Amino acid sequence: MTDHETFACVVGAGPAGLVTALGPARAGVPFVLLDENHGPVADSRAVTVRARLAERGHSVLSGHRVSGVDGYTINGKDAEGRPFTMRARHVVGADSLHSTVREASARRRSHWPDGCRRSGGGRP
Repeated sequence: MTDHETFACVVGAGPAGLVTALGPARAGVPFVLLDENHGPVADSRAVTVRARLAERGHSVLSGHRVSGVDGYTINGKDAEGRPFTMRARHVVGADSLHSTVREASARRRSHWPDGCRRSGGGRP
C-alpha cells in the first residue's frame, strides 16, 4: 500500500482540476494532483500545465482512481492497481460530474443544522 501525506490534494486533472491546482502552485503550497487517466491527451494544452506543475516540485499522479474519501483520508488504486492512502488537510473534488470527493463531502454535511446546508452544486 502506498501512503502519502500532503497539505492539499486536487482530485481530477481536467480543466477544473488544473486551474484549481494553479492557485496553490503559485502560492508555493505543497499539493498532489491525482488523475484517473494515464496522462493528458497528447495534443492538449494540459500537457504544458502538468509539466510546469511537475517542474515546480508538485506531484502529478496519473492513473490514480479515488474510490473513497473519509474526512482527510483519500483511498483508491494507483496505476498498477495497488491500493493507496493519502492524507491531506484540504481535498478538492474536480473529478467529474459524479465526483467521489463531492459525494463524500455531501454525506459529511448531511448532519449539519438546516441553516448551514447547501445543495445544488454549491449554490445556496
